[in-house]
Amino acid sequence: MGEQTTFISALKEKYCSEDEALECKTFGVQIVVFGRAARQRGRSRGDSAGEPGEHEGGDGGEESPELEYLKTAVLCDQGISQAAIPSNGLSSLCPNISDLDLSGNALSSWEEVFTIFKHLPRLKFCNLSSNPLRGRQICDKLDFSCGVDDLVLNNTKVTWSEVVALSRLLPNLKQLHLCMNEYNGIPFTEEELAAHFTELHKLALNNNQIRRWEEVAKLRSLPKLKTLILLENPLEDVYYEETSSASLNRNASEEETEKRSGTDPTHSHGDGRSTGSGEESQPVPEGSGQEATGGDAVRDEPGYMDSEEMVKEKEARVKGDSCSVSGKQNKTGESEEIQTDVSAQEEQMRRNPRNDKEQVFSQGFTSLESLCVTDTALSSWQHLHDLRLFPRLHSVKIKNIPLLKSLDQKERRKLAVASLPRIKLLNGSEVTEVEREKSERHFIRTFSGHDDPPARYHELVQTHGKLKPFSHISLGEGFQEFVKLNFIYEGKCIKEDVKMRVIDPVKILRIYCSRLIEMPARLVVLYHKTTSPQSDEVITQELNLIGMPMSRFDMKDGDEIHIDVHVPYVQYVPECQINKSLTPSPR
Repeated sequence: MGEQTTFISALKEKYCSEDEALECKTFGVQIVVFGRAARQRGRSRGDSAGEPGEHEGGDGGEESPELEYLKTAVLCDQGISQAAIPSNGLSSLCPNISDLDLSGNALSSWEEVFTIFKHLPRLKFCNLSSNPLRGRQICDKLDFSCGVDDLVLNNTKVTWSEVVALSRLLPNLKQLHLCMNEYNGIPFTEEELAAHFTELHKLALNNNQIRRWEEVAKLRSLPKLKTLILLENPLEDVYYEETSSASLNRNASEEETEKRSGTDPTHSHGDGRSTGSGEESQPVPEGSGQEATGGDAVRDEPGYMDSEEMVKEKEARVKGDSCSVSGKQNKTGESEEIQTDVSAQEEQMRRNPRNDKEQVFSQGFTSLESLCVTDTALSSWQHLHDLRLFPRLHSVKIKNIPLLKSLDQKERRKLAVASLPRIKLLNGSEVTEVEREKSERHFIRTFSGHDDPPARYHELVQTHGKLKPFSHISLGEGFQEFVKLNFIYEGKCIKEDVKMRVIDPVKILRIYCSRLIEMPARLVVLYHKTTSPQSDEVITQELNLIGMPMSRFDMKDGDEIHIDVHVPYVQYVPECQINKSLTPSPR
């Protein structure tokens, strides 16, 4: 990397160095910039000539910034280790920078990075790849927000704790690149990640060590995550969970809070009396009568989730029915409890429309549209089957996985398209409806007859029916380089079992036959006589295409070549006319 320097020094050396101007004059290069003047120097300091001079921060109020035009600054591999921002900031030098590349430098302190961020108010993109930022704690007392929405931290080895701390200072972060950081998991819950990365649209985790999807699944609650890149991770599985563990965790914490306050509606009557054995906020054991019925019966059902409206309704219902239920219980016992349980379940089922809305929101990855799992370790058709369960996923990149590696390129695409019915883009190429239908039919034929076909096979059979596999036809099967032929002339076999090369043209065969009968080749006419392979029918055809190879006529051992001679037509002329034509005419 060389000698270390500061951000300001590297910026001035590259974009406003006087040496570069002198070098341009030495070689006679003139640069003309069309547009408004960048600045007016010297006049404010009494220089009537207005010649460019050294910029001074104290008199910069009336001057334009020296690098006002600069919006993209590339300062990679410059050895930058400090910011060294002057006291007057960067407003008089480069206030309009929006894209900044600082990759491959020596920045090892987040304070230096934040100093640069603070003095570039228009900064949106910053590349900090390959800077030694690992283990550099971010002070919790920092109180500023930056407008950066695209941050690259590849090969910085930053921890997830630092990444989460960064999210507090970058509230508008939309794209985050965390490649080559040796992550094997995400040590945060999905609730914590969802709370910190509320605006994140794209997350790149290329070239890490993530093996299990349960680590990736912690990103499922990010509300705006549209693109997830897991390229070159040893990922061994993919699955989709319809039940939200996040919602269950939130409900559990809410119930615990209600228990501590003594107002749990599922374990108390409307008048505040405990339904247990006299101890408030204690769990009710199973089989203890009325106390174990009602809400708990519904909670055991799959997909149950509480909401504030449902809790309020249960409170009102319990208040209205508490006395009557108690009275009936004294008279009829357990039979009335069962009826109360049934009515409670029916009431909960009637409230399911709102419950379903919460469940849809909690399904996870609700905004994910693009997923890249190229060069991973996926090896089961079930993994592809589960990809279609993601609600909005329509673009998948899935090259070089063990499941498809042994197949040729066309076969891989067909089977992948058939396995992903909702995908519109596969490996960057559009999937048309015609291609999808052909791929689905090919999928059925491929797995027809397998003892344990993928689950997708049975679904496609219901759509297209059972299709037989294609017959394996080899164009080279039965091909013979040489055949033995019999030659027939004037009804007699004149030569048997003559070995002829089938790739030779018919012209060679005609020359050979002309020598057999001692006739000019131009007078020889050949006919090929054979039997049909499907029946015993005799087929005879003239070999009139002398330029075509003999293999074109499907010759096989034992076939006959019939030779005929074409006698040219000669007009008859009487002898008297011949003599008369030879008699000289009188002069």
